Amino acid sequence: MSASSLARRWRGRNLRRALAGYGLAVLSSLLALGLMLVLSPYMDPLPYVLFFAAVFISAWYGGAGPGVVATFLTAILVVGFVLQLRSRLVFDQGVMVPLMAYVTVSILTASLVAKLRRKEKEWRESERKFRAVFEKSLDAIGVSKNGYHVMVNPAYLTLFGYERTEELTGQSVLLLNAASHRAMVADRIQRRGRGEPAPARYESRGRRKDGTEFDMEVDVATFELEGEQNTLVILRDITERKHAEQAVRSLNVALEQQVARRTAQLEEAYQELEAFSYSVSHDLRAPIRGIDGLARILREEHAPTLDAEAQQLLALIGANAGKMNQLIDDLLQFSLLIRRDLNAMEVDMTDLARSVVQELTQAEPGRAVEVVVGNLPATKGDSALLRQVFVNLVSNALKFTRRHPAPAIEIGGGVEAQEVVYSVRDNGVGFDMNYADKLFKVFQRLHQESEFEGTGVGLALVQRIIHRHGGRVWAEGEPDRGACFHFALPQAGADSCARPTQRVATPSLADSPSKAILGK
Repeated sequence: MSASSLARRWRGRNLRRALAGYGLAVLSSLLALGLMLVLSPYMDPLPYVLFFAAVFISAWYGGAGPGVVATFLTAILVVGFVLQLRSRLVFDQGVMVPLMAYVTVSILTASLVAKLRRKEKEWRESERKFRAVFEKSLDAIGVSKNGYHVMVNPAYLTLFGYERTEELTGQSVLLLNAASHRAMVADRIQRRGRGEPAPARYESRGRRKDGTEFDMEVDVATFELEGEQNTLVILRDITERKHAEQAVRSLNVALEQQVARRTAQLEEAYQELEAFSYSVSHDLRAPIRGIDGLARILREEHAPTLDAEAQQLLALIGANAGKMNQLIDDLLQFSLLIRRDLNAMEVDMTDLARSVVQELTQAEPGRAVEVVVGNLPATKGDSALLRQVFVNLVSNALKFTRRHPAPAIEIGGGVEAQEVVYSVRDNGVGFDMNYADKLFKVFQRLHQESEFEGTGVGLALVQRIIHRHGGRVWAEGEPDRGACFHFALPQAGADSCARPTQRVATPSLADSPSKAILGK
């Protein structure tokens, strides 16, 4: 049904109700006149009594409008019939004064009666709604006075296992509380009766008709009715919630025990790692040093007796021994990073990057490399570890630009969203992005060892350091067109040191506003 049709039906119903009210006013006025005429031979009553009753009935059942109409109709009847029949003049003072008084009192009475009737309807509607909520509520609701039940709803009966309201009406509310909680409930009832504060919500134990007990949540509110204090309670069975909470507590205990076991296992693994590190640094290095030493003695003391192939093999043994030593150093550094605690402090990343570049370029004095270090935003972190990040990234950039006729490296940074992002860009050999996922894995290399030296641990170490700082690392590249390695750290606590921070992520080498050749 549409809204317009509903509106039409509503207007039609109101019109019929109004017409019925005014019809009642006319009918009641005529009925009063008829009664007066019937009774006039036997008694000489004032007509105003019966007409006033007609006004009252019209106002009570029809409202103020029909009551006023009945007032004027009865006034006309008084003038037209009653006074004419009794041969009295309309404008006599003895007639006009009572007539005006009658009209005034009748209008006021009609208005008052209509208001009283409207209030009664509102009260009945409110009571009907309350009854509907009270009866249909899924929560157990009860009203008590001085600790004794006055009324309860069906859910209340069901909660405690009763069938009829009469079984609880007039009974003490303590009857429905477990013995272990009755003293507490009685104390709170007495405190409310004395006007003292008491908890409005609490948990208790209920007792059913069959004697079984259960956990319940109690909401309490007090109100006055006919000058006496009453108490409204809303009860909920929380047995399942209690079981769930107990299950959660048991699960937490089990999780804590499991965490304790895992922590112990992790500590044991750390101890085994330390033992392994000690074994690597001492037990494995000794035979490697011995092999390298023996090979060097053969080359130095027995060179005249060795042919060219033998000398080449001895040189290969020495090179592989050196490579093995470097691999052991990288593995130790990678594994020991797990145990190291971060020494967080504010780090001037610009100074850090420039010192690393200065150190690494001085190691190749005969090589001209253009290195640009921008104004990098400061951050908070472990200075030594962040320095290692720059060492590994810049070392790679220097290594992979070795074949370029004009090698160039740029270190930039800026603030992006909630991160401080740094980058090391070069114009070296680059890499294929299809294999980018292998870059930060241990021993994974995208270039042959014959082309570029290395152990495949440096970038894995970079990733672990950045992850320890709560950041992330990624790379972009293209074969023969260079590579760019980015790492981002959380912005919290990051601000500029002595130098202004430029909001530039990674400007290209060609667009850089200032360049400094730090190694030439």
